[in-house]
Amino acid sequence: MKFTPMTDKDIASSLLFPEGVYEAEVFEAFDNDANGKPLLTKNGNEKIDLQCKVYDANQKSRIVKCVLTTAFMKLFKHFCDVTNLQDKYNSGNLTAKDCLSVKTNFLVEIKIKEYVGNDGKDYCMNVISDFLPLNNKSYNKDTPFIDDIAF
Repeated sequence: MKFTPMTDKDIASSLLFPEGVYEAEVFEAFDNDANGKPLLTKNGNEKIDLQCKVYDANQKSRIVKCVLTTAFMKLFKHFCDVTNLQDKYNSGNLTAKDCLSVKTNFLVEIKIKEYVGNDGKDYCMNVISDFLPLNNKSYNKDTPFIDDIAF
């Protein structure tokens, strides 16, 4: 049998969605660990871990994780804007429970991790780079969001 050999990295990449806008929903969200303590980033900032189900045009889905933290305010704010959680954002208090069962479209961007895992291999995964309104399927990466425009 003839075939084209693939590296582990090539195989992993072939399982990812290409860059683009996909419909998604948050199906799990966590802001506390098993002991009830707030989840923290490596820098000590509070965070909310989201698990999103992302759907392509054929309704094929993938699980994509996202971290909401004040270290990435643009992503944090856009999530609140497109999920009608502006009141929570403006109050300065957002919980994992608030984030559950929210449907929105967002851009999925592939990044290749440049570290070597314990098994000596490189890894790649889909990551969320922005959240977009549900009706904005023609998103252009170079078009500024409202808070990107200088006044």
